[in-house]
Amino acid sequence: MRPELVCALLLELTPCWARPRRRLPTPAQALARMTSVPTQPCTARGRIQFFPPGGGKPKGLGTMIYALPDGRIRREIRDKGPRQPAAEIIIDDGRTLSLYLAKPGLLWSGEVPRESARTTRERLESLYAVSVSTGGRVAKRKTWRVDLRAPDGAARVTYWIDRDDGLLLKTETYRYDGSLMRRERLTRLDCPAQIPDGLLASSAPPSASARPLVPPDPPVPGSSARFPSWTPLGFLPLEARALAGGALMTYGDGAQRFTVLEAPADAASGLDESLGREVRLADGTSARLLPDGERNALVRRDGSRLLVVSGDLSDDELARVAESLTEAR
Repeated sequence: MRPELVCALLLELTPCWARPRRRLPTPAQALARMTSVPTQPCTARGRIQFFPPGGGKPKGLGTMIYALPDGRIRREIRDKGPRQPAAEIIIDDGRTLSLYLAKPGLLWSGEVPRESARTTRERLESLYAVSVSTGGRVAKRKTWRVDLRAPDGAARVTYWIDRDDGLLLKTETYRYDGSLMRRERLTRLDCPAQIPDGLLASSAPPSASARPLVPPDPPVPGSSARFPSWTPLGFLPLEARALAGGALMTYGDGAQRFTVLEAPADAASGLDESLGREVRLADGTSARLLPDGERNALVRRDGSRLLVVSGDLSDDELARVAESLTEAR
């Protein structure tokens, strides 16, 4: 009998508790690996699913991702088959972020606030209780599962990361009622990969109509409100109108939406602000994370104004949008 076959048989006869196990990373180690860039060029194919409140058929989109060790990334989104032209192309070249929608032929581009991986990790650790467990296989790779939970134990966001290099392979985001809101999953990952340099340049044709990624302030003439300088990848401003003595801005990505309300401090938020939990934002101000019907919301009153960010976003995305409104421009 061949030696390697003997070893395999002996391993099968060994009790599970006696076999060597790969040690789980600590929560801090898992977050550090998850927020780092890949160590080699990678291409990935994946799928995004959006789950409507109260059940119903989810909407699915296909994605193709190209990522480089220097942080540059290209993301293509298709609403039909994988061989169809991309309906949306997002490119981050390290200097500017651009989003091109093929159907209307429009390009949004501009600089966006950059934050370190450490800042991102600190925000996650301040908002959630983080735990790590084994996560099975995603895209044929063994994973660690990283659960981000509210202090009451409710699941808010779950990540699956590659055990070897920390690449983010799958994400699930939940509503306050515990229902699944969004799932992003890679189905194929190739590392290392050959990525042409031109692929990370703007793909918009010269005829595309260009617009600023962050519109000029103010959203409503005569108001002191501002557009947030950061929004989750793919979201664009759809509308801005006067409301409650301030401004209400609506953002969407074609499948989900969120709103930003800036108003005087004595304005009504329309929410039960006794619910949820208090959190502290990066600038030291306090805010409340709470349910808004079937959506998630953040409310902040700082003595001079009211800020409400509400919609199909996770807690950390709500906080990041709110924090971007206090950042210098």
